[in-house]
Amino acid sequence: MVGHGGAGKTTLAEAIFFSQGLITRMGKIQEGNTLSDYTQEEIKREHSIYSTVLPLTYRDHQITILDTPGYLDFVGQMVSALSVVDGAVICVNGATGVESQTVRAWEIANEHELSRIVFINQLDRSDADFRELSGEVREIFGKRCVPLVVPAGSGDKVEGVINILTRVCRIRKGKETVEVEVPSDLKDLVEELRFQLVESIVELDEKLFERYLADEVISDDELAEVLRRSTIAGEIVPVIGGAAQHLVGVTTLLNLIVDYLPAPDAKRRIGGYVPGTDKKAERPLTQDAPFAARVFKMATEPHLGEMSYFRIYSGKVRPGDTVLNANTDTTMKLSAIVAMRGKERRDLTEATAGDIVATVKLKDTHIGDTLCAREQPIVFPALTYPKAVSFEAIEVEDKAVLEKISSSLQRLHEEDPTLVTEMNEETRQLVVYGMGELHLAAAKEKVQERNAVKFEWTRPRIPYKETIRGKAEAQGRYKKQTGGRGQYGDVWLRLEPYKDGELNFVNKIVGGVVPSRFVPA
Repeated sequence: MVGHGGAGKTTLAEAIFFSQGLITRMGKIQEGNTLSDYTQEEIKREHSIYSTVLPLTYRDHQITILDTPGYLDFVGQMVSALSVVDGAVICVNGATGVESQTVRAWEIANEHELSRIVFINQLDRSDADFRELSGEVREIFGKRCVPLVVPAGSGDKVEGVINILTRVCRIRKGKETVEVEVPSDLKDLVEELRFQLVESIVELDEKLFERYLADEVISDDELAEVLRRSTIAGEIVPVIGGAAQHLVGVTTLLNLIVDYLPAPDAKRRIGGYVPGTDKKAERPLTQDAPFAARVFKMATEPHLGEMSYFRIYSGKVRPGDTVLNANTDTTMKLSAIVAMRGKERRDLTEATAGDIVATVKLKDTHIGDTLCAREQPIVFPALTYPKAVSFEAIEVEDKAVLEKISSSLQRLHEEDPTLVTEMNEETRQLVVYGMGELHLAAAKEKVQERNAVKFEWTRPRIPYKETIRGKAEAQGRYKKQTGGRGQYGDVWLRLEPYKDGELNFVNKIVGGVVPSRFVPA
């Protein structure tokens, strides 16, 4: 689940788990008791900083949700998460509409060719208008975005949703969901949007299109099958509305995830390279194929220590198995393999293709690395992260303290590749680069809390440099007479521009008139 900060992704995750009876009450971000935002930093700041793994079973399907941060400062978590999923739910704030990180999430989903669903949340707000918001989504992201589910009601009177394709309206009655007739004031809107939806669907299937032009009756099941196939192919993006806080549209979203987003083996094969070469390699997305996985998260978990999270694309793995890190050509033995749900863990005896699991931190392993079977190695393409947009410097007199800070920041870089440090040898400052003030502030807090040290940011100094831009010459005379023959020197120094980054020293002294030991000066 991705989207701009404040779009309600964490609340939506709470609603999903509560609606399925997996938690007894919905946690609240302000109370610091949600499944996703469980670290001290997230509880204190009241927003997501890390991606969180949340698996559940629905309709006999295993669904693994990755709840990601929405602010630019923590975009690295979203980049890593989207690299290992099969589909994306893009959340849109019902009050503010499409925002900058909504667009960024869409672009990253495009890079990974992900199928997706748009969930317009918070439609229980008085200023939220689904028709207007879905139109904005369609205008910004293209005509393949088509409304599929509209809210029944508006503002605080939203009590259910209407499936445009089937014309079925479901509303909540206490803890139950019941089917009712489409409200009379929404029938025209439903028919208008259904016409748009049906045209978008039949255009993607030649036989259906011919029947449509011939005014033949096309069943809802036939339309749904093409919609499913087209959504998986990325040719259509269903847009649905809801209000997670009141569980409106939550079960509908789960059904759409199962029905319209691809299973882990939908692509059948995943591409990569033979390690150390540019020769392409592929791996079938099956349990019978050799093991292959990508590490997408490194974290220090409460009561668990440092953990490495990875998504398995092929094969299977058990505790005690030896695997190859194809990026570093290092073999390592996996200890415990666990399924994480927020901060909770469940030990596994085996993990297979499609699973997202974690293990005790793997040595010399970083986010983006490929783990695989040594007998059939493969390395997946490297992940790319946005460049830093903000930076600060650290100056500490105590070298031991500075070394401790530097080491701690390097460990944070392993958890978040967008946080980068550099020791500037010219200014003798430790410079920290990040995605914004919030990003750097969070990093500073973590370093101080984990190491019991204090430091302040300072402005990075710029090491100004000069170079020769024109020709110049100067003459120097030296006289020394204290008895005997004395000393006398007459030297000319000429300077002129040369190739960038290069120095060419020409010695035109002849006959040893200037002793060689003085020439370097």
